[in-house]
Amino acid sequence: MRILRDLQNVIASEYYKTRHDVAAKLFLFFPVLLTVAFIVYDLWNLSHEGYDGTNVWIYNIGRTLFMFYGMLYPLMVALFCAADIGKEFKNDNYLLLFLCPVPRGTVYVAKLIYLISMTFLSVLIAYVAFMLSGFILGVCLPSMGFQNFDVRILVISVFFRVFIGLLPILVIQYVFSFLFKNYALALGFSFFMTVFSMIASNWRYINFIPYSSILHAYSSFMQQTVYYWKSFETINISYFIVFSIVGYILYRYKKWR
Repeated sequence: MRILRDLQNVIASEYYKTRHDVAAKLFLFFPVLLTVAFIVYDLWNLSHEGYDGTNVWIYNIGRTLFMFYGMLYPLMVALFCAADIGKEFKNDNYLLLFLCPVPRGTVYVAKLIYLISMTFLSVLIAYVAFMLSGFILGVCLPSMGFQNFDVRILVISVFFRVFIGLLPILVIQYVFSFLFKNYALALGFSFFMTVFSMIASNWRYINFIPYSSILHAYSSFMQQTVYYWKSFETINISYFIVFSIVGYILYRYKKWR
């Protein structure tokens, strides 16, 4: 019971410490900023182009937003992890934390749970913003036919796979951040892997690169393919488990000076 109590206390302290953190708020709400910008653009653009009979949820909203999500979500995860870990290195906060009667392993697991919960909230906000964007555009531009298509199941499946795809990226960036303590390296690595995933999208082994997960979900969304679990998701969860265990070992035995 003490372990659970310590875990709960550390998680609560993580939320308390980041309540005014800019990186945390940006990670949570950047999907809203993207969606609002998209709605403003579409209200002007669609009113001039007119309706051509296609599924506007997919070929208008989805094509634009998921392209940006594929490029920006890995970078936002890297930024969020680097900022969250980086603030602990200021004034040797980690050393002060380890003076408390809480095992290092508990601190590691609590931080990981906190990062996962924030990622889930960010994806949930992105899903709600996506659905609201179609509703708003449907009300403002009823002639575009948003109300003629039911994409709820498709959108839920895609955002579920986006969340699963972000988990291995999250733990990789988490481990990367506390090992190297460098914003530039963490962001640079994420940027390189994202660009590489885009360039090598047709590579036969692209499924083994977790940074391509959102682009893979985007592709299935454009093809209107509904599924929740295939080999890609199994590989991502395997990466998540392996890197979580590796990170746990490194965190416990790392020299913090």
